[in-house]
Amino acid sequence: MTSSRVTLKEIAHLAGVSMQTVSRVINNAPDVSEETRQRIENLIEQLGYHPNFVARNLVKQSSNNIGVMVSSLEYTGPNLFLAGIERQSTEFGYSLILSIMDEPIPKDLEKPVRSLLSHQVSGILWVVPEFGDNYAWWRKPERARLLQSVPIVFVNARPTEGLTVVGTDDRHGAYLITRHLLEQGYENIGIITGSSDGWDSQQRFAGWREALTERGIAITENQIAVGNWSAASGDAGLRRLMNQYPQMDALFVSSDEMALGALHAAAELGIAVPEKLAIAGFDDFPPTAYYTPSLTTARRNHIETGKLAMRELHRRIQARRDGTFIEASSILLQPQLVIRDSTPPKQTREHST
Repeated sequence: MTSSRVTLKEIAHLAGVSMQTVSRVINNAPDVSEETRQRIENLIEQLGYHPNFVARNLVKQSSNNIGVMVSSLEYTGPNLFLAGIERQSTEFGYSLILSIMDEPIPKDLEKPVRSLLSHQVSGILWVVPEFGDNYAWWRKPERARLLQSVPIVFVNARPTEGLTVVGTDDRHGAYLITRHLLEQGYENIGIITGSSDGWDSQQRFAGWREALTERGIAITENQIAVGNWSAASGDAGLRRLMNQYPQMDALFVSSDEMALGALHAAAELGIAVPEKLAIAGFDDFPPTAYYTPSLTTARRNHIETGKLAMRELHRRIQARRDGTFIEASSILLQPQLVIRDSTPPKQTREHST
């Protein structure tokens, strides 16, 4: 008997039980004796039986598939989110259906969403950064029915009534970084932000501004350079700031990738870091401990955020299957300050030069 011809009915006949009992074992359901469960599992293994999930999904109009919408996979952050999602989804027994968005503000969101729903997904993880008005579609009243059709969890979006969001308190992380620089004795602190239309970029800028304002330090446009999260934009941002804000003694860069570019520009310009300029980043990507110098940063645990988002989606899927309802909510993880060699106390730095 070959595995392609083995059916659930034949397994039930050989085990001397009903097809419903075999189905309970396959789905790890209760109310099956340990002896019966073991007998069925042994037959499944011996005969190489594989459940026909496609056919079963067509009947149930649901599946163990999770739809994941992502964008910007050329950057490190989204890939780490996906790593966390994949690890947690595997533990829960889900399969991922990945859809990659080509542009941050697509003209039509309904088409990719409907495409995911056509796979009978049990839930959707929306791992697309909030940029400009690309979330406006989700906030329209007519989308309420779609939001109710399957559980949807948004990763790193603006907390919004009616949407379930899992993310990081970027504002607080940027505040911690800037306060650290102030406590180290720096007062002329510049910033390289991400795109001004991005929610996470806006929050990091707000945290930087809050710490300086709290200290009574006036902020001017000369202190600000806008990047796009790439290392190249960090390089360009540092060069711009050195021209327009030459008194700068410390720099907060809104991502570790841009900070790498800033360090490269500093080396080319002959600006010793940290002897002449302290630099701090944001994210704590694995390579940052090996930058030269090692980079002070705010740890944003992307993998844990992805896992938490998957756990929250699973909780909502289970509740729906049990016939219960969970209100939409926002969960924000708190970043941690990681102090390394790139931000020594200013007084110590000056004594060493």
